[in-house]
Amino acid sequence: MTSAAITGPLDLLWALGAIAAIFAVIAWRERRRSRAMAAVAETLGLTFEANVDAQGTVAALRALADVPLLGRRFHQSSTNAMAGRRGGREVRVFDFTFRHRKRGRGYTELTVVLLPGGGAGLPDFVLAPENVLQKLGEVFGCEDIDFLTHSEFSERYHLRGADEAAIRRAFSAEALETIGRECGWHVEVANGHLAAYRGTKRLSPKKVPDLVDGTLRIVEMLAPR
Repeated sequence: MTSAAITGPLDLLWALGAIAAIFAVIAWRERRRSRAMAAVAETLGLTFEANVDAQGTVAALRALADVPLLGRRFHQSSTNAMAGRRGGREVRVFDFTFRHRKRGRGYTELTVVLLPGGGAGLPDFVLAPENVLQKLGEVFGCEDIDFLTHSEFSERYHLRGADEAAIRRAFSAEALETIGRECGWHVEVANGHLAAYRGTKRLSPKKVPDLVDGTLRIVEMLAPR
């Protein structure tokens, strides 16, 4: 048997071994994250559920609070879910994974706080960090609701929604000042429900309590229409 004939199967074995090792590392990291998230849930006084029916959980969340984030996505799944009450409100916290396109690679992973009924009395709106594409969209008529009295907020964030007058009433001076000082908030209100997350990646478990309490703080500062 030639050396080339031997090298082929060996290369395949090495490749398969490398792939198996990668998947093993990923599984180990996910188990470690789940343990850390379970500890966070206990700290927050919430119940924890790691990976039961990850896709079905998204459907259940959507039925509970149908916000834009949970719709119009592909290959959605939810893990490391927490549920309960905090600050007098019903709270759901979970890792959310989805693709923007039906085919191809590239997943987005977020850590999300969902408040069913948390947007009661508020107008529907979407708040996100300002970026170049949004600034370009403004040139072509995609309105951004700015507040001349709070330039830091308006420079950092893109705020949109159908009822501009109601949205302006909802954003108190305290909300504009607090959110304007902090970077990376994404907040959606739809049909009386509210979802929030920060950044564009899953948060470290140790940052999840700040995300939860920060979201509850923002809700308290927003004024009903």
